[in-house]
Amino acid sequence: MDEGVFTNLKDQAVGLDNFRASVAERLGCDPTSNPAVVRAAIDEALSETVQADEGTATIDTTGLAGLRADAERHRTARERTLVEAAIRDGRLRSFEREPWVAMLQDTPAAAAVLAGLPKGRVPVDGPRGYTGDLGAVGEGGLSDDLDRLFGNERR
Repeated sequence: MDEGVFTNLKDQAVGLDNFRASVAERLGCDPTSNPAVVRAAIDEALSETVQADEGTATIDTTGLAGLRADAERHRTARERTLVEAAIRDGRLRSFEREPWVAMLQDTPAAAAVLAGLPKGRVPVDGPRGYTGDLGAVGEGGLSDDLDRLFGNERR
């Protein structure tokens, strides 16, 4: 083999030893430490919390997940409240409830559209439909009432 190949390999080995010693010193280890000691120091350094900027706080992942869940529940409750208010003041019909809640979840700008709908668009006051007995409409029943309204032509 060529002498130059051995020189190159020797230079690389010396460079690697210098790198290991430099890393060990930066981690506070003896430069001649066993590589396992240096790896343990690297693992410890990586697991330490990074110093945060002023005004920044660190939080564990469980706490963060809880905060995110709380925020989602609050957002969903807010969307439902907006839709219920729109139903009460006649901007929406009750069967439009779920589509509007879903729309508000997907597109927060839909809240402006919902707020812009005119109140009273859907009647909300007074009775709706007939809840009594059809036979008790008039003295003679429904048939007599229809005759009185439309005459005998309906038959």
